[in-house]
Amino acid sequence: MFIVSFNSFCLAQVTPTIGFNIPDTVCVNSPVTITNTSSGASSYYWNFCNGSSNKTPIGTNIGNLGNSLNIPVFMDYGYENGNYYGFILNHLGTGLIRLNFGNSLLNTPTTTNLGTFNGNITNTPQGIQLINNNGDWVLIIVGGDPNYGDPSFILKIDLGNTLTNINPTVTNWGNIGSLNYPTDLYIFKDGTNWYGFTTNFWDGTFTSFDFGSNFNTIPNGINLGNIGNCNQPNGFSTINDNGTWRLFITNSGNNTLKLFNI
Repeated sequence: MFIVSFNSFCLAQVTPTIGFNIPDTVCVNSPVTITNTSSGASSYYWNFCNGSSNKTPIGTNIGNLGNSLNIPVFMDYGYENGNYYGFILNHLGTGLIRLNFGNSLLNTPTTTNLGTFNGNITNTPQGIQLINNNGDWVLIIVGGDPNYGDPSFILKIDLGNTLTNINPTVTNWGNIGSLNYPTDLYIFKDGTNWYGFTTNFWDGTFTSFDFGSNFNTIPNGINLGNIGNCNQPNGFSTINDNGTWRLFITNSGNNTLKLFNI
């Protein structure tokens, strides 16, 4: 037997009536049918978990870990063999920082400065994403501000089969897809191939990448131009909404938010 608690949110002009029909006993690994008998509302939001996006978050400042952070920009993290690891890019000077949280992200992590890999990570890196492709870990990084003398680039850091690798293989693919200070980065798998997007800060353009089924060859990059009149785009977020990809892009140049449907 189990108990399910419900939180509800509705938009309606009348007081809704909330109701469900649910069996009080089910077998392990068997599907459960829940029938919504609620009425009087035009839309609903149901939360079946203890955690909730409606709750006020608890923030903890864990400081400048090991004094290793120097204008940190983007971060990604992964989980391997019971431990959590984070990877942070410093905007100035010191390249890539690896965090080891141990068995919980609530732990204060230890830091390892992996450096700039012989200058391949310039003084102005930006977006980073960690990917596990068939058991091998790969970091993809974009950045490079030509206005400060740093050529725009996309590069790969191949960690092999472990996130603790301190001597990974680095491949700088250079400027692919007419990059012009690329900022945020998003990579995803569709079918058997990997694809990616980045925004270019200085001209507002959008670059797409096709990495193929792995990251062993130079990706194909296409600059799609300035779609939607972006103005110094920075971060963006993506979601697959019932089969349609939607992108929200923030623009620091004119304080706007752009929505793209792909």
